[in-house]
Amino acid sequence: MNEPIDFDKNPPQQPASIERLPERKDVPSARLVVVEQVYHAAGNEACKTHGKSYVRWLPSEEQVYDPQRKVKVGKEWQSVDTGWVKNVGTLVIINHTPKGRFRKESAEDRSGVLEVCLAPMTISEIVDGPGMWAKTKDVQTSLPHLVILPEETARFTPVRGNAISVRCREGEGVYSVFAVEG
Repeated sequence: MNEPIDFDKNPPQQPASIERLPERKDVPSARLVVVEQVYHAAGNEACKTHGKSYVRWLPSEEQVYDPQRKVKVGKEWQSVDTGWVKNVGTLVIINHTPKGRFRKESAEDRSGVLEVCLAPMTISEIVDGPGMWAKTKDVQTSLPHLVILPEETARFTPVRGNAISVRCREGEGVYSVFAVEG
């Protein structure tokens, strides 16, 4: 029969060194979870919905840039500050400008609408002289690629290396950003 073990007389053997399991570099631990739901109802029709959820594993555990500060913007283009996040994988721009009273004009004409430029362009401007002998200089200009209406948000993955800028179409707007390493 098995006799009970007396651990005082026969202590269990301890390994000379306790080895830690190696950390797995191929398994990311930080993730971005997105849950979206869009509803549309017209007249007396049933509400139509579209939803998409996904998880994106992040390459690092870098803290997100979420300054909780609101930035004022006017009609001039200004760079979007992404803080310490240099390789932005997901950028959310939140338009905090309050909605005005509902008007019959198009959504594009409302004041407080933010315009976002995802990549400034370089164009050549004529400085002096006629035709093909004209002297030119390169000028950087921005054109809107994206519109964010008051009290709405835009979430996107910017192309690396692009300088993202924002302006308010009419009047003054207020926005904030949420940047995730990617």
